[in-house]
Amino acid sequence: MALVLVGGVIGAYAYGKKSYDGVFLANTTINKIDVSKLSKEEATAKLGGQITFNDKITITKRDGTKVNIDLHDLDFSNNIADAVEQVYEKQDHTLWFKALLGGSSYEFDPDSKFNDTKLNALIKKNVIDSTNVIESKNAYIERTDDGFELVKEVVGDSIDENKYGDIYKYIGDELAKGNYDISIADLDVYEKP
Repeated sequence: MALVLVGGVIGAYAYGKKSYDGVFLANTTINKIDVSKLSKEEATAKLGGQITFNDKITITKRDGTKVNIDLHDLDFSNNIADAVEQVYEKQDHTLWFKALLGGSSYEFDPDSKFNDTKLNALIKKNVIDSTNVIESKNAYIERTDDGFELVKEVVGDSIDENKYGDIYKYIGDELAKGNYDISIADLDVYEKP
């Protein structure tokens, strides 16, 4: 009788362990999203569907012009799969039965990565070398038929070539903070009249 009971317990344990091979244990959440009994791939897909990342960067220039850069053009990736892998590795699947009694909750900070070289190239192309750039001009006096007239200075939005690095750094820093709507209107990077 005891042998049958021990065999039943061992069989139940083995069955339970086998049922959790390759999947998250019962009552497991990541960032408050239930991933119980999901494979790593399924959990990554579920989290990816519920954790949103911006799909573009919007840069606002001095004149109010908005330039959009698609993150997919920058080899955009996120850390969801890595976080899921780390959580899975933390779980002790030999103790699967403990998960039935109480759950495990894990948190991570969603983060994204992109190719800085591609970002800088697109900033140069779409922001710095834009076809709609207004050149700054000094005020001057113009002779007219009625005498002389003061022509006011033009404060343009052309970027000082010595300050390209400042723009790249500023935009990169803002993205690192999670800001995808970035204004460069007040940066001291524009050519002065």
